[in-house]
Amino acid sequence: MFIEQYFLGKKNAWRYLVGLIAIVAAILVGQIPMGITLVVLQEFNPSYAAELKNGLQNISESGISSNILFFFNLIPFLFAFFALYIVMKYLHERPAITVATSRPHFDISKFTFAALTWLGLSILMELVFYILFPDNYVYAFDFNQFIPLLLITFFLIPFQSAFEELAVRGYLLQAFGGWFKYRWIAILLTSLLFASLHLSNPEFREFGLGVGIYYIIFAIIAATIAVIDGGLEIPIAIHITNNMYGALLVSFEGSVFSTATIFKVERIELSTMLIGWSLMLVMYIIVLQLRYKWTNWKIVFEKVDENFHV
Repeated sequence: MFIEQYFLGKKNAWRYLVGLIAIVAAILVGQIPMGITLVVLQEFNPSYAAELKNGLQNISESGISSNILFFFNLIPFLFAFFALYIVMKYLHERPAITVATSRPHFDISKFTFAALTWLGLSILMELVFYILFPDNYVYAFDFNQFIPLLLITFFLIPFQSAFEELAVRGYLLQAFGGWFKYRWIAILLTSLLFASLHLSNPEFREFGLGVGIYYIIFAIIAATIAVIDGGLEIPIAIHITNNMYGALLVSFEGSVFSTATIFKVERIELSTMLIGWSLMLVMYIIVLQLRYKWTNWKIVFEKVDENFHV
């Protein structure tokens, strides 16, 4: 039982407050490399430093290499990932794996199946969009840009995506479940939090608050899967695959990842994108249900078992 992992180890409210402060501090520490770079550039090339600073705030409107901006924006998540590990191990005094899964070990086979299935459906949906709107796609492959991007993506995106899942749909989902007693409340609160944490993403400036529907629905479904499946293997797989896909294969104006992808989409209709994504999500859930034969969907609306023990 995933949320019930909360009852293992030390669970005082102050520990969660200190834990969150430590994680935020780690994110700030992760910005030090960027800060040092800006200071050095300010000394030797002030105009480039100003352009880099502007690019970090608005990546899509900068002349700076997208790979440099991408790298600096992802580094803080690497620090945050390991900070969460330390918080679980030494502050809450419980195995860090318990924030990721209720199983003894992270299920790699489940992660792999979930990732490959999401990738396959993403490519299928992209092909449908290409058939319907072929003029909307521009081939933009740049070998010199793509190889560094490939390395950055495969090294840092797993940490960035996994951290977001572990922090929101692991650490906080379990805490909210323990505090508010009902799983559905924990799912709803973390989903609203997840969406609010992405309000600064350029998609909101490009498409308005309507894009928040995407984040909230995704968050609710991911948290629900975590609860009924007993772990974050599937949500982490979706998140990593989705972000890698957007960083490497197809991007669009206003995307949070303005990277040197192989293809660029010139125009995005929010309604069309949401319909396509919704169909893909329904197909994905059907595949998972057929694969894992979940029968405990009603657990989402039940109370957390406060008598849980290993």
